[in-house]
Amino acid sequence: MGAGLSISIERRVERMRKRSGTRRKKGGDGALPDPDPDPSASLPRANDSDGGGDIRIMENATDVRLDNCNLTAVNGTLVKATVTTYNMNLGVQTDAHPKIVAWVSAINYQDIQDDNLSKQIGETSMWVLEEPFFVDWEASDQGMLWGTGIPGAGKTVLASIVINHLRKRAKVNKKILVAFAYCRYTDPFPIKIILAAIIRQILEDYPLTVVFVKPLYEKHKLRNTRPTEGELIELLTTIFTSEMFDQRFLFVDGLDEATSETQFDILDTLCKLPLNTLFTSRPLPLLKDSVPEAIFFDIIVRDADIERLISEKVRGMKTLAKLLEQDGWRERVLKAVLKKSSGMFLVASLQLDMLRSCLSIRDLQASLDRLPKGVEAMYTSTMERIEQQADPLLATRALMWLVHALESMTIDDLRYALATDSVTFQHDSDLLVDAESLVSLCCGLITLEPQSKLVRLVHYTAKDFLEPYLRKDYPEPHALIASGCVARMTYCGLQDMQDKPWNGYNNSIFKENPFLAYSHRQWAPHSHLSASTSPDIVDFILQCRHFPIADKHTFLIDHGSSVHVAAAFNFHTLLREWSNETKPVGANPFPHQPNITARTKHGYTALYFSSWLGHLETVRALLSMEGIDVCCPSSHSITPLMLASEHGHLKIVELLLGVVDVDHINATDKGGWSALTYASFNGHVEVVRAILGFQCAREGRTTAPLDQSVCDEGIPYGAGINVNGASTDDETALIVAAQGGETGVVQELLRVKDIDVDHCSSPCVPYDCGGPALAHASACGHSAVVELLLKHPGIGINIVVPRGRTALGWAVKKGHRGIAALLRSRLAQERAEYDSDDSMVQLQSVSNSSDSGGSMPSLPSLSNSSDSDN
Repeated sequence: MGAGLSISIERRVERMRKRSGTRRKKGGDGALPDPDPDPSASLPRANDSDGGGDIRIMENATDVRLDNCNLTAVNGTLVKATVTTYNMNLGVQTDAHPKIVAWVSAINYQDIQDDNLSKQIGETSMWVLEEPFFVDWEASDQGMLWGTGIPGAGKTVLASIVINHLRKRAKVNKKILVAFAYCRYTDPFPIKIILAAIIRQILEDYPLTVVFVKPLYEKHKLRNTRPTEGELIELLTTIFTSEMFDQRFLFVDGLDEATSETQFDILDTLCKLPLNTLFTSRPLPLLKDSVPEAIFFDIIVRDADIERLISEKVRGMKTLAKLLEQDGWRERVLKAVLKKSSGMFLVASLQLDMLRSCLSIRDLQASLDRLPKGVEAMYTSTMERIEQQADPLLATRALMWLVHALESMTIDDLRYALATDSVTFQHDSDLLVDAESLVSLCCGLITLEPQSKLVRLVHYTAKDFLEPYLRKDYPEPHALIASGCVARMTYCGLQDMQDKPWNGYNNSIFKENPFLAYSHRQWAPHSHLSASTSPDIVDFILQCRHFPIADKHTFLIDHGSSVHVAAAFNFHTLLREWSNETKPVGANPFPHQPNITARTKHGYTALYFSSWLGHLETVRALLSMEGIDVCCPSSHSITPLMLASEHGHLKIVELLLGVVDVDHINATDKGGWSALTYASFNGHVEVVRAILGFQCAREGRTTAPLDQSVCDEGIPYGAGINVNGASTDDETALIVAAQGGETGVVQELLRVKDIDVDHCSSPCVPYDCGGPALAHASACGHSAVVELLLKHPGIGINIVVPRGRTALGWAVKKGHRGIAALLRSRLAQERAEYDSDDSMVQLQSVSNSSDSGGSMPSLPSLSNSSDSDN
């Protein structure tokens, strides 16, 4: 069944036919259900005083609450369901779910879970499931467990075992939620990325939670933006506090591998949520005091687990297995490994790898005597084995790549990365080595994860050891890696992709060419981590004619030439050299004077790219060059100032404001949006403040204090700025800020003396209502914005919007009871002439509405009610 039911309950569903009535959503590809119902359709009716009975619902109903009812869909197929005071949502189409999952996050924790679970040896680490503290925690509604252990003690495998145990329970009991995240030093994600990945995993395992995610998806797909950290926290809170689940479990493994800032952010966020959490990490004394309620337990390797490990690994070592069959040698090996592994699965596993080559009992005895004790000695011994191989270079290069890679690599990524000639730095497919041989050459220091095909160092402690160890052979690792990246891109022709389609990294050119996506994402960051820009990098940039330039979300901006690539990837030193501003010895000069105003197919310049992508020093360098066009609007009339304002690059905005006039600031794109509109739409308060304070700054005056509307010397705040400028949809900066619930921006705009708070926009998708800012804020559920607007003198509370409703009417229609009460306290009127969609009001009345930002779905009741909002 698709994403029809908004919760998992006891039910019997025979089948449901996918609805056919859809319309296109403005600004995106997704199809949405038509919100205007068939007027001839029957209104819902409830029989029986006990809440049971039959209800007829029009085919396009969106949010429905049922109490022990049988459901019949008009013009649809009968759906039989046993429902007990739960919500049914018919507005989320089955085919929309995969799109929403993919949009939420590209990170797949499911594969990582499968890979980690596959590393369990027999029944190792199962002891934790029988511990009294775990049994009590598992049975509770809320609590925190924190397992700590030394490196290599098997913390991650233990976490995967517990996750798997609870997921088995959740398959039987759909009211148990199990979510998890794995922190890895190879991918140091901030809290925002981790939260999004957790939401994706929840959506995959619990498809019906899409009802909570869909409003956020629609909002940001329209804006071509990503959810904020606050929105993700709010979304998780809504999921975890919903009646959909009775128990909620969340696991975070490897907390110590996250950055210090992320560690604190994770704890601060999760401690506020009503759920059972389990963390695993090395001991973190600084964090321990911040969670006094947590129950800490030690993760240690049991002797029985080491014995299981030996038995399992020896199965794949036929020669060693035969030796251990001889009298007493299995016990001797077990005793030696137990003694010298120091309670670490990691060390025990590497020690067994050292015994693999033993051919006789004498070899075995000698190897046991030489077994290193502890992880440092084990790594040193392993590197000595590698260096004694006939050709150790391939193994050490592989280790160098994995130590310094800026993201996780697949085994094919690594194979192709190593297929670069170390002298010419050109890709050579004849240098490819098969995966099994490559893993074997590294003597256990790298591991291949079967599900994800990711190749990693055996443990993060290996990185700590290898980074200084390899420095003698690879003093500039990032320069070597950057050269390997551009070699791969050159081989695949990425420098000249004219007129080729772009679908992010799903393009055939990336799918068919391993290591190409990594190269495209990371070549410039690796180069910037080098002491200087290598000649290979400069040569590659000079070769670029139509290189695909994308933002951090892989959205293609355009294909650019050399000067565009240098600007888009922040090579400001090269730009200065090419413009002859500086002439360092040995500089690689541009073959001719660069055209810094050159445009791409869509009219983008170097300044356009650097302003969009936030490269402050590149913008500074370009502005200092003779002949620079600061305005340089694109084919859609979008200027660098608009881009910097849209993306919140405050320092760049301030630089640009210092060299433009007020007409440039008030310029609009083809949709009628100015820099102020873009900044307001995206909630960039400091940018809005900088634009409104333009005249004050230009005159060298202090910007108006937060409680005043006049700067020093009597200059009005917002002087010269067209604060009431309207788009082609009649939307002003205030309206778009009110739509999005951008409280700080609304506060800034209301400080402008001549702000028109009653300007009305046209109805637009997805906000639908049209009208003044107050109507938009009321319809979208932004109570804090409504409160600010109501404080503004002279605001029109009862303005009738184009659909015939007042602000109060929209608050009632959308079910925002708190806002409705606030408006009624100001004597707001509810109704005017309602249009044809008035028949939906009974379906739009809400229970459980929080007015917390408008991003969560309303879940209405169909039972008879006397509430005035209905």
